[in-house]
Amino acid sequence: MLRSDRHQLSRVAALVLALPLVSALVAAPLDAQQRRRGSVPQHRREPPMFALDAGGLFTSIRGNALGNVGDGTGFDVMASVGSGIFSLGAGYQRSWHSRPGNEDDVIVDGAFIEPRLALPFAVGNFTPYVLGRASRLTRRPPDTGVGSTEPKVKGTALGLGAGTLFWLTSNVQINTAIMWQDLRFDRAQGLTGPVGSASRVTGSHWGLRAGLTIGFDEWGR
Repeated sequence: MLRSDRHQLSRVAALVLALPLVSALVAAPLDAQQRRRGSVPQHRREPPMFALDAGGLFTSIRGNALGNVGDGTGFDVMASVGSGIFSLGAGYQRSWHSRPGNEDDVIVDGAFIEPRLALPFAVGNFTPYVLGRASRLTRRPPDTGVGSTEPKVKGTALGLGAGTLFWLTSNVQINTAIMWQDLRFDRAQGLTGPVGSASRVTGSHWGLRAGLTIGFDEWGR
């Protein structure tokens, strides 16, 4: 056999041997891309879950955002929709705060939204989560039934916190949380300045919450 024929045969053999390797190198990225396109994250495949929350509140006030009031107790209720490890809720909160030398309590209430993110540390019946809360609140004078010249004052509360769900059954959980919020309220007569002042008064509060969640099935687990 001539040398040129041997060289030609060797090139053909090398090409034949290289074809599977080249095909594998080309097909691998395409196959991976198809898998990425065809696969849907677990939290997207799960149908939305719904829940109702109700709980008691204890708030410890700091600063002068609410005027001369003390710590308060109250409640909140919320409806939520969740999928995977994320949920978004909206609700209503109300608390009563005592004032030195006054038998009537000041009421602070309003609506809020609360997103939650479950943490990947669920153990047994416990699912921890972090939360944010944005509230639009109103400080109301005591409801004495005889009318009051004390004005209502509006403000906002923005904050975050952490909590845990303790699963009693698949759709019933004990819900506990601790929150911190920054308070910013309008300045008003009877609190710290004249009515109509453009400035705001600030403060903060720590809040403890304990209640029940109905629904959510296996949210965050």
